[in-house]
Amino acid sequence: MSMGIQEARAIVAAQYAATEARLAGNPDYERLRSKAEAESASGSPSHFARNQLAFYLEVHTPMLRATMGSVPNQPKTTLRNVRVGDQLWNDAKTVAAQNDTNVSEVVRHALTDLLR
Repeated sequence: MSMGIQEARAIVAAQYAATEARLAGNPDYERLRSKAEAESASGSPSHFARNQLAFYLEVHTPMLRATMGSVPNQPKTTLRNVRVGDQLWNDAKTVAAQNDTNVSEVVRHALTDLLR
């Protein structure tokens, strides 16, 4: 029997709450939490401190840590970043879904075709 999305969210929320309770008083956690709260209170569009806090919680939550897949130390290709407009990105996602692949493959294919 598979677990529904609501049950999964409830389990993750409980795990986060347990992790937050366990980390209370930890200087690193408290520093990140206060920075994230200050960032939220200021209305800053930046989510840097909140993302740092979320990552810290993920790393210190046993259930999430146990289910994270391994990440290779030496990927075969260099990771690159590009800026792409929303409409173009959504079109690429649509093409990827139609071809049962991912956006990375669509981008690689388009670049290969362009450079031929």
